[in-house]
Amino acid sequence: MKARVMLYLKRNARATLKWALLPAAIFALFLFFEGAFGGGMIYPGFASMREESITGKFVPVIVRKFPKYVDLTGVVESRRQAEITSQVMAQVVEIRKRPGAEVSKDEAIVVLDSRTFEARKSQAESGARAIEKNLAQLELDLARFERLSARGAATAREVELLRTSEGALKDSLAAANQIIAEARAFESYCTIRAPFDGVLGDVFIEQGDVATPARSLCVVYAKDELILRAYLPASVSRSSTRTPMVIVPTANVRSESANFEIAKSADYAAQSFTIRAEIPAGSLALPGLSGTVRWYYEDEEVLLVPLSNVSRVGQLETVIVQGESRAGRRAVRTGRRFSDEGQDDRGGLVEILSGLAREDLVLTNE
Repeated sequence: MKARVMLYLKRNARATLKWALLPAAIFALFLFFEGAFGGGMIYPGFASMREESITGKFVPVIVRKFPKYVDLTGVVESRRQAEITSQVMAQVVEIRKRPGAEVSKDEAIVVLDSRTFEARKSQAESGARAIEKNLAQLELDLARFERLSARGAATAREVELLRTSEGALKDSLAAANQIIAEARAFESYCTIRAPFDGVLGDVFIEQGDVATPARSLCVVYAKDELILRAYLPASVSRSSTRTPMVIVPTANVRSESANFEIAKSADYAAQSFTIRAEIPAGSLALPGLSGTVRWYYEDEEVLLVPLSNVSRVGQLETVIVQGESRAGRRAVRTGRRFSDEGQDDRGGLVEILSGLAREDLVLTNE
């Protein structure tokens, strides 16, 4: 029996030793983080920090006011944009301009088959010429019969019949001229022209297609009258603290828009107001591109430090702060980057969201 007990103790000696040493290891780790062995623990916020022998130039935290803004996503449009449709049903025989081409007012873009309307016009013109010839002869006869009637050689009924025939021929001539005018109008509709100087945005048909009055043929827009249409939430102030900025990344547009409009009524479903911000003339922006309107609606106070003063280890960010007697490291949380003019992703200042106060002094690398 004694031998069995000794064998059991021998087999479990190592496991028993591990369980005995575990509390001692945890206690030693606790002492290390408390700094009993010279550890460099960094305390967040305004808790007591471990002070170190650090010397250098300390400067106050930078406190500035910058405008608060919201980026409103929108679409580039033209103030003058025309979606052209055909007024007649005819086959497309020629496309003279392609998307992206500059067009002048009344310049032909698409040509439709006009032979049907030309034939109708030619037929009406032939009929009108025949009517005019008959009318001229009838007027001569009427004048002769009126002279004969005055001498008693012709009856009043004969004169009246001639006058009735004259009126009928004049009505027929007017109807023929109306048909001619209509045929000419339809013939002119077969040449699709630009309504104003601009750029041909797109063409929706090809040669051989049949154009109908319900089908869009092309889009023309004024290239120097572009705007960015966006929507401002009703919860954001409509009073801008500074000039809004228009940003279209794909067209390398980033400029202030002095000319902008805000709708006087809100969209009920979206609870937003429409903003139309003007894009500078001569830019590379095109209708349909997405962009943003940067809307500044109030000022906010921001705590800043130079980006070079922030040390980063993994996800931990620290700065060296002057303590009561000596300096020490303090954990902070950073946010946006700024330049002297305002928020700038390439600026040399960084926002401090937590960890510092206005009266703190931080070590500078200058």
